[in-house]
Amino acid sequence: MTDTSTQWIGWAASAVLFLTLAGQLRAQWRARSTEGVSPMLYGGQILASVGFATYSAMIGNWVFIITNGLLVGAAVMGLVLWFRFRREERAEEATETAPTKESGPLVQVTMPRRKTAPPKSADASNGGRRWTFAGIRRRLTRGGGRKRSVPEIERPAGRWG
Repeated sequence: MTDTSTQWIGWAASAVLFLTLAGQLRAQWRARSTEGVSPMLYGGQILASVGFATYSAMIGNWVFIITNGLLVGAAVMGLVLWFRFRREERAEEATETAPTKESGPLVQVTMPRRKTAPPKSADASNGGRRWTFAGIRRRLTRGGGRKRSVPEIERPAGRWG
């Protein structure tokens, strides 16, 4: 291969790489969100591209000098967008929870618990009902519940006489 055809392969690969990163920045700009994007990606890309641009300058390869210069620019732009959108997201979260003059002071709202059926008892002697102390006391004091045959108990003389 000649030196010119080798250069064109490098330029074509650089164009594809830059267009891919530009598409990612455009998608991030449209979404206006930092979700799924790490600032470490852009920081690492900046460091790597500066290193490769320096190396390319030392060996005199213009394809990689320009490509890595563009990649540094794309990474800086991505980092700026990331911090900008992160700041907007935090400001939006703060205004959603902050009280306003119209809404009054911020109060904690407790939602009522959902009513659920009592657990089924494995004991068939009570007909599947759940016994509570209040229910037992109510049955004993008011005579509620089913009529049961209770053996007679001798009552001591005196108070009940």
